[in-house]
Amino acid sequence: MEILVKDAMVAIGKYPSIPAGSNVKEALSILGKALSSGSCPGSASLLVTENSTLLGILGLREILQAMYPTVFKAGTYRGWTVSDEWTPPLFLSSVFEEKCREILEYAVQDVMRPASHFLNLNDTLIKALHALVSNGYEVMPVWQDDRVVGIIGANEIIGKIYAFNVESTDTANEEKQIAG
Repeated sequence: MEILVKDAMVAIGKYPSIPAGSNVKEALSILGKALSSGSCPGSASLLVTENSTLLGILGLREILQAMYPTVFKAGTYRGWTVSDEWTPPLFLSSVFEEKCREILEYAVQDVMRPASHFLNLNDTLIKALHALVSNGYEVMPVWQDDRVVGIIGANEIIGKIYAFNVESTDTANEEKQIAG
């Protein structure tokens, strides 16, 4: 029997969220508190909402992408070629600190990943796995009756793989005891 998304997802009320007008500094504070208290299920991400409507998801990946200078993505910066072997010139030594200060003031709605891909409550976990991997997402919203009811992510799928492993090991041990 196929395991369904509804059997593995985190209920929407248990997932941390932040208003769209908040800044990244506030998001990091909420995320840090949720992670340190153990109350952050799934991955290190927040739901970005406005008037109880899900607008997007803000995770560590989105924050890092916002910090990474867009000019570096093109492979050059001020005439310098940027590659894995590239050594930054001295005038770039403070870029990281500057980007840290800058990104803290960004609005989360400008950094978040828009909620544009969804799974349904009765989709299979293999469909969820495909959707997560093919889109490069850590988590995805789960819909039922035109509303978000939960979140499914890599952690929940790995949890089901682990549970399957434990169950398989227990069954094998029981069979050995019966046969032995």
